[in-house]
Amino acid sequence: MRMALIMVFGMITACSGNDEPTYQERPVEDIYNQAMDKLLSGNAELAAIDFDEVERQHPYSVWARKSQLMAAYAQYLSDNYDEAIFTAQRFLQLHPGN
Repeated sequence: MRMALIMVFGMITACSGNDEPTYQERPVEDIYNQAMDKLLSGNAELAAIDFDEVERQHPYSVWARKSQLMAAYAQYLSDNYDEAIFTAQRFLQLHPGN
């Protein structure tokens, strides 16, 4: 009986894997350059995601400000006009002097 319970418990825990990707902080220049490469190759939608990642991982860097603007531009290029407007307005709220 005890062995059966151990086997059932082992099978249950083996099936409950973690499907979430592991978080990996990357250098800000790498993320930004990867986003620019995607944008220049015509993949604006994925570029916008990477530009957002720059701001998420490095919110107080100079690159974060640039990435906010580039994310809005990439969203505009990928016809996500509402997202582009929202991102641009958010940039203006966070950086009214720019």
